[in-house]
Amino acid sequence: MSEDLGEDFRQPTEEQRRQRDADAWWARNYGRRVELGPFGDALAVLVAHEFDDWSQREIEGVQAKLGWESDGDAAAGRIVATGDGVELVAIETPRSVTAPGFGYGEFKQLNVYYPCESALVDHVFTTALAACIAVLGAPDLVGGPGAQAMWWRDREIVTLGRSIRPIEVSLRIEPRGPRETEREFDWEYHEDHWPGECWLAWPDESRAWDIGALGHKEPDAATLEELEEHIDALFLSLAVDLPVLHPLVPHAIWVITLADRPQWVAQGFFASNAQSRLEVREDDQARGQMYNHGVAAARRMAAETKAAIRRSGAKYPSDLRFQAWLSPAQPALQAFRLGLRWDEQRPDED
Repeated sequence: MSEDLGEDFRQPTEEQRRQRDADAWWARNYGRRVELGPFGDALAVLVAHEFDDWSQREIEGVQAKLGWESDGDAAAGRIVATGDGVELVAIETPRSVTAPGFGYGEFKQLNVYYPCESALVDHVFTTALAACIAVLGAPDLVGGPGAQAMWWRDREIVTLGRSIRPIEVSLRIEPRGPRETEREFDWEYHEDHWPGECWLAWPDESRAWDIGALGHKEPDAATLEELEEHIDALFLSLAVDLPVLHPLVPHAIWVITLADRPQWVAQGFFASNAQSRLEVREDDQARGQMYNHGVAAARRMAAETKAAIRRSGAKYPSDLRFQAWLSPAQPALQAFRLGLRWDEQRPDED
């Protein structure tokens, strides 16, 4: 006997079921909350501390708040303290003729490192990210490699990151003004400078003007071999970093085209809580495949993309263009570093 359940009990749509399953899969594999222990204690102390002159006295005061035992030598350029396996490291400001501190105090950086088991590191990161967001709000920028979430406070830059070599979660705090001055100096005067981030995105683009672009010159790759190195690094980061940054960046979509005509060579997307997809052109036909997250999937997608570029007849990176964007529209890309020029043409849909 059937029963009318009424308007409040409508069956979910197929799209709603897929979204529910994807969210459950993400929570199981990446979003399980774990106890942070001393690392959580350090997060609470550091994000609440209002830094002043970055002197040795101030850094030692932060250490005293934690109550951790010191086992480092400040004369060696570092102050080190540990608490149950978690390490606090303060980096002294180096002095030189060309860069006399950039306005730094005695110390330029404070780091907390939490070595984790491989099975726990992603859960530790997502738990720590939620803890930071609860205090600092949504990050101003996210990116990779290293699943970086960055906050621009009035006087400090706070960065939460996750590393898979070594396996650890870290928090870094730097004085904002001096760090921005040093970064601009590197871009202006170091010709071989290349940023450490493969990609960056603003979860809320309306706050972009408060930060500015991290880098204003990004040289194109000179050879296909150099281009392939960029593809390897970028795809690896997107495959392993996007999941732990969910839902700040749900999808990263990209397409590589030929420069002399609007025909795509390879295209696809990386999804933060579902499988990713790659399509390549082979014998003038499109061939597509879905991929899981992880290092192995990233390497396979990169290998297929590089093979498609070789088949396209491109001899140099200048023979190629690219486009990339995020979905939904609210997150906006700040950088997507393939070593290729942006494609001003719309690629063919075939």
